This record gives sequence, structure tokens and C-alpha cells, in this order.
Amino acid sequence: MKTFQIVLLGLVLMMSTSGCSSDYLDTAPTDDISADRMFTSVDNAMMAINGLHRLMHDSDYNTKYGHGGYQMFLLVTDMMADDLIFTKVNAKFTDCARLHWHRNTTDADASYFYGFWNRVLGNANMIINNIEQAEGDETTRNYIHGQALTYRALSLFFLTQCYGERYVPGQNNQQLGCILNLTCEKKNMPRSTVEECYAQINQDLDEAIRLLATYTTERTNKTHINVWVARSLKARVLLTQGRWQEAADMADEVINGSGALLDDDTYDYQTWLSTQYRMSQVSSIEWLWGKIGVDTQEKSLKHFHSFCSNNLASYNKNTPRAINKLLYDRISLTDDRKLIWFPNAQGSTTHTYKNVEGEAPKLVYPSSGNRFNYMSNKFLLPKGSANNVTADVPYVRLPELYLIKAEALCHLGQDEAAAQALYPLAHSRDKQYVLSTSTGEALLDEILFQRRIELWGEGFRWFDLKRLHQDLDRGPAPDTQKYPGSDKAWISAKATTKANGYNVDPQASNYNMYDTKGIGEENRHRDKDSNFWQWLIPTTETLVNPLCEQNPLGNDEN
Repeated sequence: MKTFQIVLLGLVLMMSTSGCSSDYLDTAPTDDISADRMFTSVDNAMMAINGLHRLMHDSDYNTKYGHGGYQMFLLVTDMMADDLIFTKVNAKFTDCARLHWHRNTTDADASYFYGFWNRVLGNANMIINNIEQAEGDETTRNYIHGQALTYRALSLFFLTQCYGERYVPGQNNQQLGCILNLTCEKKNMPRSTVEECYAQINQDLDEAIRLLATYTTERTNKTHINVWVARSLKARVLLTQGRWQEAADMADEVINGSGALLDDDTYDYQTWLSTQYRMSQVSSIEWLWGKIGVDTQEKSLKHFHSFCSNNLASYNKNTPRAINKLLYDRISLTDDRKLIWFPNAQGSTTHTYKNVEGEAPKLVYPSSGNRFNYMSNKFLLPKGSANNVTADVPYVRLPELYLIKAEALCHLGQDEAAAQALYPLAHSRDKQYVLSTSTGEALLDEILFQRRIELWGEGFRWFDLKRLHQDLDRGPAPDTQKYPGSDKAWISAKATTKANGYNVDPQASNYNMYDTKGIGEENRHRDKDSNFWQWLIPTTETLVNPLCEQNPLGNDEN
């Protein structure tokens, strides 16, 4: 008999079975409830789906800091790319920034995220395979079933993207993806092909959309999945597959039907002064799906804002997140987003530039914390509230759908329509922005640039590089002959003089200009065809499951 460990506001679903075969994925239940009892009614089954919502931010499963479920997965994958700068070597995430961790079969962090997504898969499988026996209202049953299918699709999507090779549009994609265990049983299984994985992902999302469309009751909160969330994730999947027209059409459905709206005040400094939040409140009219942060339910250093919010006395006070200066330099001076990163943070807490009201925003940072140039104020907790430990985290926002639609139309060669699709978002952020007249690759570059600055820090960049088959390029090294001394790191938060070390080459990247070159020159670049883009499967899986073929070793540093 299958068993559950359930806890919901003190009872979170963490099942003792998994959709994967490895023993290390098991949990030791403290409050077992049989599947037969759990699915006797839709009311009981609703506890299971609520547990799955809570599992996504996973603060109770593992005692190690930084292991906080989906919210931390978004952060660590961004650290593996080029737009989010890892400013200082420390005890956590250094190997992510050095691009080593996911190519190590025994790395604890990499093993954790493999286990996390398989736990989401296993919990979703249990609900999917038992929900039909639950008595009660059919639309409620459909609501539970549709959400579980969406979670299964999401877990398979990330497992396939991380451990499989990229999906190549127009090819048969017989390269290996992930293990497609859709049952409630632990069993050894081989990996399915990438094509088979995406077929299952799309099948689950299509069925989820059908079921969720029958549930018309408004969600109690945005942690739950509704039909618009499922459609948004479907658009994301279609974009990854290069199914351009379908992606554009699905994104358009969400833009016009979800009720979500672009908010001109998303990055406004005055709005932040009055609301005390920025990119940390699920009630935003732009958010379709997100995590709701509850201080009493979060564990120290296991949630997103511990590592991203400067006004939280947390890990981030020592290693604040920064933006790639070469990307920052491209942002228009009239764009509101220009003011959420501080290029002169080590020299002044007042921004270099002013907003349309003529004000220079002030840097938010802990008084005892480090300051590094180009550090971010994108994700902020309530101003001055040192006791608050967490806030809400975005999973799906409406801007992504505008960007999906614009990019897909551009790939189709519909330049005018793509520019029109991009305009509402770009103009919302920059009132001086005019409709683009670019075409072809120039227009695509403009759309991707908007995507990079809008979705910065939200877990997209590494996956975008992989799906677009682009090199990871963190920018050029300093020209030390033309700019003597520019190879030195920014090692002082107080004295930014040449003697103390700072980058004086305006053409160089800043990703490696901190803390005595802790990231290393060897991690400035990865070739688009290297094995770097495939995570190695933990030995805790391959040793137990001899049918699970490991990804190729070597050739990951080219």
C-alpha cells in the first residue's frame, strides 16, 4: 500500500514513493496515510495538491542551506550563465559560478536538485494515478488533476533540459532525455529520448489545460495553478522546441485572456518607496504564478531572498548579486530598469542616473554588508524590515508571454508583427521607447536583449543559451597593456583605487573582477557544442539503476 507524509500549514505532502528508482530519493514518513484513504474524497485529495504546492519551495526536506526547491533552482541556474554576476567567493554556489558542480556526479547540490525534481514527479504521479477514485465535485477533481499534470510536465521539462541534449527543431531528437516513470512504483528504467520526453510533457500540459478550463472558480491565491498558468508553461515549452507559430498563439491567448496586465510601476522608485516591495509581491497584476513567502514557514538561508534581497540581513549582504556590465551598458538611460542596478555602488549609494522625476535612487544595502559595483536592487523585501526573512517569488509573469510571442514571430520572419508584440512591454519600461524598425537578426537581438534585462535573476538565461544553441560568453578579459592594472579584482568595498584593485577597462566584463579572481579565466567561456550543457546524473541514481545511462564525460571546459 502506498503511503503519504502530509503536511499542510504544518502538514506538507512528502511522499515515501518517488517517480524515480533511486533509494536516496526516499523520505522517512512521520505521519503515514494510505493512498486509499487520501483519495476517498476531493477534499482529502486537495490536501495532496496543497502539499505539492508547498513542496515546490521545499524548506523541510533537507537540512543543508541553499536547498530550497524551485526558488533556489532558478537562482543557481542563472549563476551558471553570463548575466548574473557572482561577486565574491564564499562557501555557497562558488562551484555553480565556476561551472563545475553540475559536471560532478557526487556533488551534493547537483544531487539535491536531481532528487528535488524527481520528488515533484513522484508526488504528481501519485495524485494523477489516484485522483479518479476521489468522490466529490467533478470540477474540483479536474482542478486537482490538472494541477498535478502541470507539475509533472514541469518536472519532466526541467529534467529533460538539464540532463538531455538540447531539443533541435525539425529533427527526430533521439538523444537521451530523462527517465519517464509515470507510475507510483520504484523501478529501474532506461532514459527515454528527448523526443519522447517532450511528447509526454506536451500531452500532460494539453490534458491539464483541458481539465483546468472546466474549473471557473477564482483561485484563492497564485500559488495554485489555473488554466492560464498551464497555458503559459505550454508556451514556454513550445518556444523551447522551436514550434514558433504555436508558441506565439499560446502566448497570445494568455496575454489577451488571463486578466494579467503590464504594470508601468513595476520598477518605479517612487512606487517602491510607498509600497516597500519590488518584485516580491505575488499580488502584482503582472504575476500569473508564484510562491507566497511566509516567514514562519521558511528556514534560514533556504529561500530566494536570503540570496537576492539586499535589505535582508542575510547571505546576500556578503555576496550581493550584480549584472553583467556589458549588458547593463546597453540599457537606455530612460528605461526604468536602468535604475535597479548600481554601477557606482562602491563609490556612492546614490545612483549615477536620475529617473524621469529627476531623482537619483538610493542603493538599498545592509549597513554591515559588502557593496560591489553593478549590484542589484531588483528583489527587495519591505524597506527596513530586518525581521522579515522572506517574500514572494515569481514563477510566471506576463512579460515572459510578450517576449515569447515577439521572439516566436521574429523566428517566423514576421518582423512587423514581432516588433508590435514587443512594443507594449518595452514601452511600459521605457516611455521613450519607439516601435522597432529592425528586421531579421537585429530584431531578434533586440527582443533577446529585452528578455535578458526583464527576466534577469528569474532563472531563464542558462536555458535560453542552451535552446538557442549559443556559446556561454561572459565577456572579454581586460586589456592589461592598454589599461595597466585592470586585471586586479575589486577587492575593497570602501577604497576603489587602482592600488586596491579595480577594473579600468571599459570594454571588459565585470564577472571576474571581484575577490581576487575567484571564478577564474577558464570559466569565461563554454562552447555551444561542449558537454557543459548536459548535467551529469548523480551516482546515487546510476549505481542503483544500471539501466540509467550516464551522460558523456569530459569536453565540458571548451
